[in-house]
Amino acid sequence: MKNILLVGNWSSDTGYAWWLMETFWVAIARKFRGQCRVIVCYPQVNGISPRLAAENIEVVELDFATPRTAQLHRFLATHDIGCVYLTDRSYVSWRYVLLRLAGVQRIILHDHTPGVRSLPGTGKRLVKSSIAAFRAITADAYIAVSEQILHRLIEVACLPRGKCHLARNGVDCARINSARPGDIRAELGLPANAILVISSGRMTRYKSIHTIVTAAGQLVNGKQLSQVFFAHCGDGPERDALNAQVELLGLQKRYFFLGMRSDIPAILKAADIAVHPSEGEGLSLSILEFMCAGLPVIVSDDPTTSQTVTNDFTGLLFKTGNADDLADKLEYLVTTPSARASLGTAAATEVNKNYSLDGTVNALLGIFDQVYRSDEHLVRHPGS
Repeated sequence: MKNILLVGNWSSDTGYAWWLMETFWVAIARKFRGQCRVIVCYPQVNGISPRLAAENIEVVELDFATPRTAQLHRFLATHDIGCVYLTDRSYVSWRYVLLRLAGVQRIILHDHTPGVRSLPGTGKRLVKSSIAAFRAITADAYIAVSEQILHRLIEVACLPRGKCHLARNGVDCARINSARPGDIRAELGLPANAILVISSGRMTRYKSIHTIVTAAGQLVNGKQLSQVFFAHCGDGPERDALNAQVELLGLQKRYFFLGMRSDIPAILKAADIAVHPSEGEGLSLSILEFMCAGLPVIVSDDPTTSQTVTNDFTGLLFKTGNADDLADKLEYLVTTPSARASLGTAAATEVNKNYSLDGTVNALLGIFDQVYRSDEHLVRHPGS
């Protein structure tokens, strides 16, 4: 059996949702241990994750998106790569021809990309379907992290249904459920009656954290809600702009940017409300973590962001980008403890039942089984 290459899109020290990809990589390495080598490549290696090191997974530096044809061909041949597992790459690409010419027998693409896409018209659908029928320029399997992305693969990208699979995103519920409230409230010097509103994720314009800051200004300066405080876990290119916005609104003692944290479950257990205002998601891990921790969540009504939340049952929806609407929803939860409790309880039940990480991993490995069964000679001769 030829070797498997797992491709990272960012440098090896990038956090956020890549912990989920590491979980998948570890599961794949365990599944194929003794049959082949499993190799992870990053465009830049700034250290090796302890999780990958513990599994003795080989890590190499290769920017898979930019190498010259000869360099890529040489790498694949030298490492005897037979399967390439990609994340968030083009559905159809001439580069897949190069992979196959270099001896790659299976290409698997996992799609987490956010946002809604428009359905193609009849003529465009016919063209896209015809192109997608060519194996050389397409992947052998496409994995969607949500039902909405699965619909996109089939109905928008017009990929063959038999190649499209669902492995719904999930979170480590046991890790979150076993966490105890951390000391974040003492760390921030919050008063005993404080209501702590938490958010998390990469600080980009698309995540719309500025909408929370604007709403916070309305609650503190306009509605005079003295007991409400805000904290965000994460970092990113918008941090300076968000700091400036906080200062402009006079929220320096009310709004805290915590940076990257390793104690997220403990922070969530110490918070009261969670907000996720993103303009689009694949299937948000942050929202699932908030819900699993029993927090009442307020999320934007973009259909890809809100797909795990039932309005007025497991959370509240606000109009995407509308800080006034978000401020109204926050005021309601801040001032209504019973609503916080009921929404949080329903949210935790929903995630524990339907969005476990074990379920995600099992679905992913099942897809690998299907892909390999479609070409039995890849698994019959593990020493080849």
